[in-house]
Amino acid sequence: MHSHLSFENPPALPHEVVVETMQRALRDRSVEGEAAGVLVGTALNDDDAEFIEHWCVQVGTRAVSGSPLLGLAGLCLGHTARRFG
Repeated sequence: MHSHLSFENPPALPHEVVVETMQRALRDRSVEGEAAGVLVGTALNDDDAEFIEHWCVQVGTRAVSGSPLLGLAGLCLGHTARRFG
């Protein structure tokens, strides 16, 4: 039996939710999965380029070695650069 997976881009969330989620993820690795969706949704759909860049840099410089958020922060920063120039 084959299951077909589908993916939908996560939405941008209010900035206070993004900040709280990213701060929790930087303290507690068990929140990284939730934070990944929040970061992607922000990078793809938020209209505040400075806010997105700030959190991509924060995650990229503060996440612990080996965290999957490190590469994701770089990817999201690239999407942000593509979107805003």
